[in-house]
Amino acid sequence: MRTGLPDHLASGLQPQEQALYARIGPVPVALADVLLSTPQKATLDRLVARGLVHICGITPSDAMHVLRRQAQWNVAAARLGLEIAARTKDGAGQPIAPSAQGLAQMIVDRLTRQSSEVILQACLGEDGAGAIDPATSLAVDRALKREPGIVRFSMGLDRPLVGLGASAPVYYPAIADMLGTDAAVPAEADVANAVGAVVGQVRASVTVFVTTPEEGIFIVNGAGASERFVDQEQAFGVARHRAQTMALETARANGAEEPAATIWEEIDAPEIEGSRKLIEARFIASASGRPRIAHH
Repeated sequence: MRTGLPDHLASGLQPQEQALYARIGPVPVALADVLLSTPQKATLDRLVARGLVHICGITPSDAMHVLRRQAQWNVAAARLGLEIAARTKDGAGQPIAPSAQGLAQMIVDRLTRQSSEVILQACLGEDGAGAIDPATSLAVDRALKREPGIVRFSMGLDRPLVGLGASAPVYYPAIADMLGTDAAVPAEADVANAVGAVVGQVRASVTVFVTTPEEGIFIVNGAGASERFVDQEQAFGVARHRAQTMALETARANGAEEPAATIWEEIDAPEIEGSRKLIEARFIASASGRPRIAHH
């Protein structure tokens, strides 16, 4: 579905990008109905990178709704989504899960394990043992799984695991249990995400391309209509200006106040028969700023 950015921020799309963008609207539509060929997946990725399109999918919150551990949103929609996803075939041609309930438990179990590994990696790094990778260590794996055996592996944190965010009471107790510690969820944990949004940064990134379809011709694409130049430096200057201007506009449209932009370039120009020939130049601008605060 479209992200809702103003139409002028979608200017300068290539014909194949414009055709794909036209088939996508404000209401979610199935990928099977949008993508008419495999190469269009790369086109869709470019629309996502420009911030014009969202790709929607199942989230851990959907799994928690199916397991009846959350109920803030549409439980029926979550169940339908997981029922469809559970039919996906694995390498052996079998469904990846026997039911929506089974898939939901797989998702939550995986989330718990991956979260535990990330937290454990940070703690090991703080202890000077960052060389231990929880994702690959057999000893860590046995400790987290608490597998029985002649040799008993165990580990734990020496302090509680503090959880913030609206979903903290749902996720953190299981993660803390896997890490052998207690979960501490403050009474007002649900507002932490909102506080983080206020003190955080709004960011936008835009890429403008310069290509040479023939000797001495330079085409600027992205962040506006395509332009044709016969001077490389002029084309590069226009590309830099476009990328920076569009990044700043996008950041402001996303709520940034007084954003600042940085720009870098990637130039593919191999040497052919003693002279350098431009294949493609990419000018990437990133703009960021504090979110605007509404005053009532």
